[in-house]
Amino acid sequence: MFHNDNGFTLVEILIAALILFATLAVSTLIFHTAARTEDRIAAQAALSTALPNIMELIKDEITAGQEEGQGQYSSTVSYHWRVTSRESSKNVTSAYEETTGKTAYGNFQLQLNTIRVRLRYQRYALSREISHEYKELSWQREASTGPR
Repeated sequence: MFHNDNGFTLVEILIAALILFATLAVSTLIFHTAARTEDRIAAQAALSTALPNIMELIKDEITAGQEEGQGQYSSTVSYHWRVTSRESSKNVTSAYEETTGKTAYGNFQLQLNTIRVRLRYQRYALSREISHEYKELSWQREASTGPR
């Protein structure tokens, strides 16, 4: 019996190369998909983490009398908000002052504001945007003196 000890045949090399390239193509596709998924998860996490803090910033701006605004929360997250509706109460004679922690006396109106905020995540080629609507309670000391 004759044995060929000169190496692999051309057909064996072609089959091995085909298997190698197919494996590389599938591995690259899996890696690319995993990287994109990781970026999307990071974007969603950044937006979800930023939202409560941005709501606090908006609360301060509403207290200062603004009805719309925008800002840059971080290098990747920006936001735009506006009051979409406002319901006012009848006059009340006292209200809790958050900044001092005491009761303030006078003529006040409580206001229930409906706020729509749009957050945008932008990093390299990835851009993600979410909208959120919520209600915020604020109060105003006599209509002529401005919000408190």
